[in-house]
Amino acid sequence: MTAVHFENFKYAKEKDKFHEMSSFNEYKAMDFIKKSRSAREFTLYNMRQLSRIYPGFLRIDSGNYDPIPLWNVGCQLVALNYQSDGREIHLYHGKFRQNGRAGYVLKPQSLRDSTIKYNPHKKKEILGVDCKTLKMTIISGRQLTREVSKGNTSEVEPDPYVKVEICGLPADSFSYRTETVNHNGLNPVWNESFEKAIFVPELAMLRFVVNDDNFGFDDFIGQNSIPFTSLRPGYRRVTLLRDGVTPVLGATLLVHVEISDGFISNSKTKANISLLNCFCHKNKNVS
Repeated sequence: MTAVHFENFKYAKEKDKFHEMSSFNEYKAMDFIKKSRSAREFTLYNMRQLSRIYPGFLRIDSGNYDPIPLWNVGCQLVALNYQSDGREIHLYHGKFRQNGRAGYVLKPQSLRDSTIKYNPHKKKEILGVDCKTLKMTIISGRQLTREVSKGNTSEVEPDPYVKVEICGLPADSFSYRTETVNHNGLNPVWNESFEKAIFVPELAMLRFVVNDDNFGFDDFIGQNSIPFTSLRPGYRRVTLLRDGVTPVLGATLLVHVEISDGFISNSKTKANISLLNCFCHKNKNVS
């Protein structure tokens, strides 16, 4: 693999050297993604060559950028600052757990085949895979206790709530927050459900976050980031992690998962269905 300076997409296409790789700082890469035309050109570029994305020079605190938009256009090497924990690292670990932590995940066909019309900004061109409907019930939790600082012997019973975030294409982005269960971290019960249409399941990830509801600043209890394609229907236990890989001892969520092909007409998904009807009726894969 030969590292070369990136000129522009037209020059790279004319040169067409598959063994060449260019590096982009996060600011330049994000500029490409913001516009529909350059996002499509970046996607086609990533079908022919490797791209490496690295944190910008302003991240003196070793913070991280969101890797999801870059994965959405097929960037292969999305480098993050491993010394900083947070949402971005959690998603990063979750993304690559689906292949036994081998460090490699095959991109969806829509990001490998140039004959497929795909553009993350155009809803008519993001149906390269089967659409799905996710219905999830967050039933209960167990042992949802947060860490206390060293030397602090007083353990305060937490007031836990669950936030479920769907990360992927802009059309699939979604967030749901349960009610707070006061003073019960041992066995809180929610029994709350949501339903969401997923346009491109292969690029979507679910992130479960449990926080202790406090005035001003909520304390983090645990999280788990799971690729949508790794979800299995039925009653499932979600193990909470302290960071991207370390389990919180005994802390779990009990959820019920239903995954349906196509889209279900339901009051909770009315907004998604109305958005879909304008362009999805011609797609034979959608029921």
